[in-house]
Amino acid sequence: MKRGLLAKLILPIALATTAYAKPIDKPVEQKVEQPYTLKAKRNNSVEKYGIIMVGSSRGGRDYSDPIDKNCFWLNGTYAYKYLEELGFNKLFMFYADGKPDFNEKVNEETIKKLKGRFKGKPELYSATIDNLESIVNKLSKKIDDNDIFVLVIETHGNEFMLEMQGDGHDLSPWNLNKILKDVKPGYGLLYIDACHSGSYIDHLDLPNFTILSSTEDHTLGWGDRGFSGARYFFRSLLDPESDTNVDGKVTIKEAFEKSKNDANNHLVRIWNFLLNRYNWEEAGDPKNLAKEISVVPQIIVGKKSSDQFYIFDSWYFVKEKKK
Repeated sequence: MKRGLLAKLILPIALATTAYAKPIDKPVEQKVEQPYTLKAKRNNSVEKYGIIMVGSSRGGRDYSDPIDKNCFWLNGTYAYKYLEELGFNKLFMFYADGKPDFNEKVNEETIKKLKGRFKGKPELYSATIDNLESIVNKLSKKIDDNDIFVLVIETHGNEFMLEMQGDGHDLSPWNLNKILKDVKPGYGLLYIDACHSGSYIDHLDLPNFTILSSTEDHTLGWGDRGFSGARYFFRSLLDPESDTNVDGKVTIKEAFEKSKNDANNHLVRIWNFLLNRYNWEEAGDPKNLAKEISVVPQIIVGKKSSDQFYIFDSWYFVKEKKK
């Protein structure tokens, strides 16, 4: 066959193959969000503000089982302690009726410090909606887009309310939305630690916040003298074991995952106690009640927020030392 004839046969075939061949799709690059934090700017330092609202005195002067004694108060003081260690120097704490047990022997250093700050009438430090609204309004005038703001609420609750024992009123998610709507921090974090908190946070609309709960939807929660979801979460923000990718930065997501695992381990550890020895005060069959408990936290990341934020760089001091 002549070369010219061969070329005439090959060319149409090549063109046809090109015309009908399926184009190869380029792989879509998945954008991976990098850990980030806020840094001081010229004439604008990063301020860290925190409010801890302990809405119930459960386990205070009246408790059904020794494991409950001062549990809300103690867990609130540990949240205070861990936030302080994270560099929060503008912290405000409110407790139920404003009369916590300052004689508690656990976390004594923090409690001693708080005793010095709970001065004046108990109403000034009681967990009321008015007190929450007042302190948030004051801080909203100071907080800017280069500041961090954390609100922790530990109390009894259900899907539509959180107990605020100080004034006997309940805090609805819609009221909480209203209270926080004018707070526009560079990073906002809200932790609701209460029964049914997983359902409660579904009703919140706070685009500037990452919101966490201590339970799943429609479940009872659990807290005792050694545990609460919020307490474990803020502890995890300081725990090197939370840093799964070993970059020296514990992100909100990493702390969330670590606290979730630790919370489950705690429930496993006390499970037999709940079934056989805990005083349920004739509330029902312990086996059925225990099955309704969840310590699995939930997280909702607002449209203008991120779970890749970190508050403390554990390698900072190593870097400084090498300089």
